[in-house]
Amino acid sequence: MNKRRYSNRRRKNILRVFILLMTIIITVVMWRTIKIDVQVGELTLPKILQSEKSFADTSGEWNLILVDRNHYIPNNYQVELTELSNGKKVDSRIYPELQQMFNDARAEGLALFVREGYRTTEEQQKIMDEKINEYEKQGYSAKEAKKRAEKYVAIPDTSEHQLGLSVDINADTDKCSSEKVYQWLDENAYKYGFVKRYPEDKTDITGISNEPWHYRYVGTTVAKIMKEENLCLEEYLEKYKQIGNEEETIIPVPKETEDINVLKDSDKCKYYNEYGGFSEDGKEYLIKINQDNRLPTVWSHVMANEKFGCVITENMGGYSWYKNSRMNRVSSWENNPSYDIPSEIIYLKDEESKNTWSLGLNPMPDENNYNIIYGFGYAKYSHKNIGIEQELTVFVPKEDACKIGILNLKNTTPNRKKIKLYYYMKPVIGEDELKSEGFITTNFDRNNNIILAKNLYRDEFKNTQVYISSSEKIISYTGDKNFFIGKNGIENPEALQKIKLNNENALGKNACIAYEIEVEIESFANKEISIILGAEDKTIDCKNIAYKYSKIANCKQELENIKNYWKDRLGRLQVYTPIESINIILNGWILYQTISSRLIGRSGYYQSGGAYGFRDQLQDTLGLKYINPELLKKQIIKHSKHQFIEGDVLHWWHEETQRGIRTRFSDDLLWLVYLTEEYIDFTGDEEILQIETPYLQGPILEEGKDERYDKYLESNIKENIYKHCIKAIEKSLNFGENGLPKIGSGDWNDGFSTVGNKGKGESVWLGFFQYAILDEFIPICNKMGDEELAKKYEDIKINLKKALNTKAWDGRWFRRAFMDDGNVLGSMENDECRIDSIAQSWSVISGAGDNDKKYISMESLENHLVDREHGLIKLLDPPFEKGKLEPGYIKAYLPGVRENGGQYTHSAIWVIIAETMLGFGDKATELYRMINPIEHARTKEASKKYKVEPYVIAADVYGASNLAGQGGWTWYTGSSSWYYKAGIEYILGLKIEKGYMKIEPCIPKEWKEYQIQYKWKESIYNIRIKNSNGKNMGVSEIKLNGEKIENYIKLDGSRNIYQIEVTM
Repeated sequence: MNKRRYSNRRRKNILRVFILLMTIIITVVMWRTIKIDVQVGELTLPKILQSEKSFADTSGEWNLILVDRNHYIPNNYQVELTELSNGKKVDSRIYPELQQMFNDARAEGLALFVREGYRTTEEQQKIMDEKINEYEKQGYSAKEAKKRAEKYVAIPDTSEHQLGLSVDINADTDKCSSEKVYQWLDENAYKYGFVKRYPEDKTDITGISNEPWHYRYVGTTVAKIMKEENLCLEEYLEKYKQIGNEEETIIPVPKETEDINVLKDSDKCKYYNEYGGFSEDGKEYLIKINQDNRLPTVWSHVMANEKFGCVITENMGGYSWYKNSRMNRVSSWENNPSYDIPSEIIYLKDEESKNTWSLGLNPMPDENNYNIIYGFGYAKYSHKNIGIEQELTVFVPKEDACKIGILNLKNTTPNRKKIKLYYYMKPVIGEDELKSEGFITTNFDRNNNIILAKNLYRDEFKNTQVYISSSEKIISYTGDKNFFIGKNGIENPEALQKIKLNNENALGKNACIAYEIEVEIESFANKEISIILGAEDKTIDCKNIAYKYSKIANCKQELENIKNYWKDRLGRLQVYTPIESINIILNGWILYQTISSRLIGRSGYYQSGGAYGFRDQLQDTLGLKYINPELLKKQIIKHSKHQFIEGDVLHWWHEETQRGIRTRFSDDLLWLVYLTEEYIDFTGDEEILQIETPYLQGPILEEGKDERYDKYLESNIKENIYKHCIKAIEKSLNFGENGLPKIGSGDWNDGFSTVGNKGKGESVWLGFFQYAILDEFIPICNKMGDEELAKKYEDIKINLKKALNTKAWDGRWFRRAFMDDGNVLGSMENDECRIDSIAQSWSVISGAGDNDKKYISMESLENHLVDREHGLIKLLDPPFEKGKLEPGYIKAYLPGVRENGGQYTHSAIWVIIAETMLGFGDKATELYRMINPIEHARTKEASKKYKVEPYVIAADVYGASNLAGQGGWTWYTGSSSWYYKAGIEYILGLKIEKGYMKIEPCIPKEWKEYQIQYKWKESIYNIRIKNSNGKNMGVSEIKLNGEKIENYIKLDGSRNIYQIEVTM
């Protein structure tokens, strides 16, 4: 027993000695690792006693990673980088939005660049060391220098630059001020997903002093919320961590693989390219997409009537408007094709499985196909999952101010289905959703099953009331976007997991309008639901129209009405040529684009202007004269009312507000004369000259001021259209030292904003345009008894022609302009803008070019500007970049983009018209086919290159080496009307002069035959043109109903059918 106790004591003593020895060793080791700062006596804990670094959470959304002095970047963090043109690098995922932001800023005249992008740890440490040394040289201690440096420089591994998500943006101060760049970024960066990371009023939260140049990418959804609620990233992450509402339990279930494919019979589609194709009759465009096969960029569609309209996309993105597509947007407008964030969304939820999805590919897709059909005046979306086929048909009625959706849900399973539907929209009810925020009030009228919304902070359109309704009973709603979306974003809103919506008003909140309905569908049965979004000025009208379209039968009847309306309107002129792409584009799509987007909606996906452009909407009616010349007449009258007493005109204006911009553009006013001449030449109706309209009045632009945006009122002075035209011509007769008209602050090419804004610069193109106008107006003067005025204009015309063929001739082509500073645009001596197309094409179109010079200049144009490899005709070449010439804001565009050396389609069409006037039918048709958007997207690879929609024409096509062949903005372009005119009038040769029709083709020799069917009022003209002799031009014989006649057929509307046979 004693022996055992002794043994135990011995073991305890040995243990005590061991613990003592280990304590001494650890103490010594710790003491040796302690660092003492002799200068300040600061004791720094040994590393083994320091708390470990807290690393940033990288498991969540990559764009919301928070790094600061409390959240270090993990050692294993990796990022794929894209190098910018100046050598700086950024995370590849933010590059598209960064580039788009810079493009848009430069388009507004700002010169900016990325001074800093991605940094390595070593680079960040070097910056920190340099800052510390800077303070030490000023006399601060090492400790104080480090403390001060950390106010302005992030500790290595805590800098957002090391994520690749942040950029420091500075101004090129030789071209614009830093203040302008910082202001633009502050107002616009959020639209591209960027936020000012270290605002002045958030220093106490971020720990970093104000940096107006430092922008961080967080994504467009988050950036909007941060902008709207004035949050920094730390505040956003804290606020949206959790919303404590009761949620349902979600039971995950496997998704079904059944699918719908509108392209399954692709062999029947025309111009099938694996993304889509035209229907057999060419009147619809069919698209099939899914998460793994998205379109190269947004392919949109426009539907509108005189009061209401919408832009929609294949992803169900887009927006709606009431009365004006810019000033009175109903829902939020987005034009970011990288994300295509919808502002109106339909979510569906299966109550049994709790499975949720969006009806469109954005924002909450599943793995199945999403099918889209675009037709004239309507669109269809179809999708299938969990045994439910979903087909949504969307259209805008002919007259009512609303958008209707007919949703057909078909249950293909043997079980009853209970489905919840959530309709969500982001209301604006104004121009800018930020300005509307907090001022939108909502009211749920349960008795009438309608939700009404109004913006309380409006001066204009103040009576507008937006409403949404359905054929099904609305169970609950919310006006609180934060409640509906929660922390997850629109791609998975929290409201879809809640028992019901909170029925809260939007007033004072981040607004939305969302409602919930429930439907039950028996096995193998279907359910139809109407979804109504509209706007009116009176509550009673909102309720009446909502009630009307709560009846499915009314919705279906109106859908048929709108289809028949467009069928009649677009079917009045049909062509049948050997080239199918020409037939498809001319037999509906190009006219639909002109009417719906340009003339009525004045909007597209890329541009939401809502304004009338003086030259723009006048030219839009050039092609429409064939289906209804009254449209041309109406536009002439409307635009004449926006001419000032002095003769100049508003460059553009918003009809509803009476506001517009007065400028020194030199060509705008002359388009009134050009279109009046065109109308008289087409109809023979000279009575239009006697119609009296008022002038505008307002302050004249002061010396040195190029433009003024203001409210301009109607004067009490009225004159007839003839006098309006004379005023425009007289105002334009302002010639420079070369005998050519002065260009002012731009001519047709607005980008030439500083060519002549000092008062000396002259435009060669304007000289040709002026010549053409005088040539047509002189006979009108004689008919009006103004022989003296006719003689005056004849003398001016002679002098113009002389100046154009001497001073404007450069040896192989015509120059483009003479600048204020004496430089010449369009000269072979230039390094940039050596040749410009419109001076060459209009030398032919106007008839002012000497005969030999016309052929030589057009040959030069073909050699320098026609790019057959990429399928485009450039406006000018070489583009402006770094040369001495400073022509204006055109230089802000990247080389090869838009007017700066890309294809500006408007001018490309003038080239084709000029080729027909020279008799080159093979070349003209080749180029006409080449720039046809359908031809740019024949295959999947071609579509990836061209990117944009193949069924409407693009305003521009990029000509730069790395972007060559890529389409620019679509739908909203004046080139659509000109393309129609060029095809119908100049290639196929259907010409109408003073009510008489004649056929003067300029076609390829290989065409043996083509046909035109033309409906004039109630008469039908079936025209067959035969070319058995293989000619480009010339008609040898015409027969009308079997009898030979002259090539001059009087049009009548007597309900007759005429058979016309033309032999070339």
